[in-house]
Amino acid sequence: MSVALGLATAATVIAVAYSVSEVVAHRFADQPIAGLGVAIIVGLAVRALVAWLHTAVSARAAATVKAELRHEVVDDLLDPRRVGPRPSSSSLVALLGPGLDAFDGYIGRFLPRSCCRPWCRRSCSSRC
Repeated sequence: MSVALGLATAATVIAVAYSVSEVVAHRFADQPIAGLGVAIIVGLAVRALVAWLHTAVSARAAATVKAELRHEVVDDLLDPRRVGPRPSSSSLVALLGPGLDAFDGYIGRFLPRSCCRPWCRRSCSSRC
């Protein structure tokens, strides 16, 4: 989903840039630019919508990953086969609370881009 939204963002940027170049070309040629202004506004609105969708998808993915991480940490702590000393309750609270909440930027923004890198290398060979 993140890749599709990235492609949609690229397409809207290209469409808006093309529309702006057409406005400039029409102004120099003294031609009417009536519909091109609307095309620019629509392109910017679509780009804003895609950016909002990307943010919403990233936030949902970050919440899911954090919930899974919390679940795995608790399962590990409750596992009777666990070897070694148990961590203190204060360090667990710090880890499971604000510690995982600090991952929002990493999980929501950086991780989707880094997961796309291997796909990009395979499909684009040496361009990425």
